[in-house]
Amino acid sequence: MRAYPKDTEAATLYALVLSTNFNPGDKKYTNQLKAVEILEPIFRVQPEHPGVVHYLIHSYDYPPIAAQGLDAARRYGKIAPYAPHALHMPSHIFARVGAWKESIESNRASARSGGDKSFDKWHAYDYMVYAHLQLGQHGAAREVVSDALRNPARIDHPATAYAYAAMPTRLALERGSWKEAAAIELFPTADAFPWKKYTFAEAINAYARGIGAAMSGDAVGARAQLARLQALGEATKVPYWIEQIAIQAEVVQGLAARAEGNTAQGLVILRKAADREDATEKHVITTGPLVPARELLAYMEIEAGEAKLALGNFESVLQREPNRYRSFAGAARAAERAGDSRKAAVYSKRLLELTASADTSLSEVAYAKRLLGH
Repeated sequence: MRAYPKDTEAATLYALVLSTNFNPGDKKYTNQLKAVEILEPIFRVQPEHPGVVHYLIHSYDYPPIAAQGLDAARRYGKIAPYAPHALHMPSHIFARVGAWKESIESNRASARSGGDKSFDKWHAYDYMVYAHLQLGQHGAAREVVSDALRNPARIDHPATAYAYAAMPTRLALERGSWKEAAAIELFPTADAFPWKKYTFAEAINAYARGIGAAMSGDAVGARAQLARLQALGEATKVPYWIEQIAIQAEVVQGLAARAEGNTAQGLVILRKAADREDATEKHVITTGPLVPARELLAYMEIEAGEAKLALGNFESVLQREPNRYRSFAGAARAAERAGDSRKAAVYSKRLLELTASADTSLSEVAYAKRLLGH
């Protein structure tokens, strides 16, 4: 780039290198914003350049700056309407800003274009499941999971491994179906898919089962999954995933303490886990945390009678993960218990707006309606 300062292709590739080589602990997003400074002027001159748009989306794929990537996101699918990954990429921004309907449309097109021979279909399906669940569309989410697992491609790719494990996990955890979560089996089976190659994906299964067991009151089952997570963490080679699995293990440990009747200890452990998770960034193959540790912490705080603390934690989650169903529902409940009727009404209204197209009856929505006097 220094040798050829007017070469926009060289500048574009240099921006990609900048945006993908960053310090995960840098919350000022120094390299990513340097990439943006290079790419935005090129984007203004060449708004249909697929590389520029793609790398802008990656550079903006962080909560505080994601909204700045909406223009690029809404253009990309039109620029490359037959490329499955190009059709999916806008949803990285849509998921960051909580634009769930746009995320579903983007990923439906990507899955259709990718077909059964590409990892893109399963990656897109995972994003679709998450988006449907945030809208209260449980039936639609279940159908996507069923379709994905009915005839799995078994494509040997990290994004596929992640999606296989994440989709049934999301379906259970986002609905608060704890016994369902505790019983999730790996699919495809170990003899049909190389799970040991993708320990970070197998850890998702242990995490789901651990949370499900703990929330069902089965402390022994939760401790068994905690041991499994610790073993998977030791078998993992990539530092990023080692830290993610360690966070998952802390969450399960905290919830296990709750199941054992030691809520105070559980809160201490979950607060540590939430702080660790907040210090990390999501991997490109994920939509974000399977379930935010801080959200689980906030629900435990409601149980412990610490409604004001819970409300603050739900609000922190919503800053990082906008338009999350369970955080809106939790914030409304926490505000009501904390005596903050104004915020209870605000979050109840937001929940009703979010779930206007829900395809099932939702207890949290009924509670919000009662708070609003409907």
